[in-house]
Amino acid sequence: MQKQSTENLVQGRIRELDGLRGVAIALVLVSHYAGGDIVPGGLGVTLFFVLSGFIITRLFLLELDKTGTVSVQKFYLRRFLRLTPALYVSVAVAAGLTLAWSEKFSMVPVLAALTYLKNYQTLFLPDNIGHPLAVLGITWSLAVEEHFYLVFPLLFIAFRAQPSQFIWLLAAMLVAALLWRFYLVHVFDVPTPRTYTASDTRFDSPLTGALLACLCARWERGTGKPPEASMWHLIAGVAVITATLLWRDAGFRETLRYSIQNIGCALIIYGAVFGVGLQHIRKPLAYGPLNLLGIISYSVYLWHFIALEVAGRMAPAGSGTLAVAVLAALILLPAAILSWQFLEKGTER
Repeated sequence: MQKQSTENLVQGRIRELDGLRGVAIALVLVSHYAGGDIVPGGLGVTLFFVLSGFIITRLFLLELDKTGTVSVQKFYLRRFLRLTPALYVSVAVAAGLTLAWSEKFSMVPVLAALTYLKNYQTLFLPDNIGHPLAVLGITWSLAVEEHFYLVFPLLFIAFRAQPSQFIWLLAAMLVAALLWRFYLVHVFDVPTPRTYTASDTRFDSPLTGALLACLCARWERGTGKPPEASMWHLIAGVAVITATLLWRDAGFRETLRYSIQNIGCALIIYGAVFGVGLQHIRKPLAYGPLNLLGIISYSVYLWHFIALEVAGRMAPAGSGTLAVAVLAALILLPAAILSWQFLEKGTER
């Protein structure tokens, strides 16, 4: 298992991370389809953020080791080809359904979604629209990631010859993000959506993943082998995340909760990637249904609310939440597979 893990790292693709993406999108799906009051869909998004930071940084480090540099231009081109086609098609379908069903239409959310500004548009330029166009609200998380992608590669390039200083910079930025949330919440008394969806208050999630990747790379270079994780790393990660869900204080939820959940997600990622003796956990992530779900997770995320809208209109009057959710899942699966096959495949990171 250690040999296989090492080979995955060298190739830049870690199958277990696709499985964790599957876990993340499963949390989002169950939350939005049936259990919003019980299942923490927001945790799934946080896990996505931390995973993105880890994966992108890992790929940068591998490219740097192989070529001596990182091509930011090629990175941005890959991101454009990877994200844009599926996003544009899903936005077009949501807009088309809105017009076809004679619902209230506005170009503001459409343009905001297409330009990765949905999180700030919702906060500072709210629109008065209904469904299905309102499903574009989920693109706030894509905006956060895209804003991270715009800034982080430039920082990485600037500090590529100073790995120690870069690690300290990332740590300082994590502290700064936490202090910024405290300032917004306790001084300006901002509403929950401000800290939940804004890029400046959620950057620390992908930054946590980036810091984890840098620390692991330093460890590997120092010892000549991947750092081994134990079951305790996974248990600690799950425990700290569970604690954040049980602590219901509003001030905590919008400040410390994100930082602690980031740490919990990092511990889980660490265990999934470097847990040499954790085959019974890593194997389902690498080869089971969660892995397949993770591979198409981007398309699933884009289409899951559209599928729910269509299911809600197709379902017989009086259908319960579960019946609509099952119908939505039946619509979503082929839509996501087709989106992945024709709009994403061949451009995966």
